[in-house]
Amino acid sequence: MVMDNAKHILNLYCRHVSAQKGCFQQKIYAYKIFLTELYVAVTMTIARIKVKKVDNH
Repeated sequence: MVMDNAKHILNLYCRHVSAQKGCFQQKIYAYKIFLTELYVAVTMTIARIKVKKVDNH
């Protein structure tokens, strides 16, 4: 899901930006968004696991 969003953002920017350099910069931007979303998803998953462990005890 996160990967699809990053690809979608990347495709939109690349369509609007004709210059190759501009497209490359937008790819980096989309990649940063992807990494941020991935970090948040992993952090939330770890938090949920910790909460479940606390509930079990």
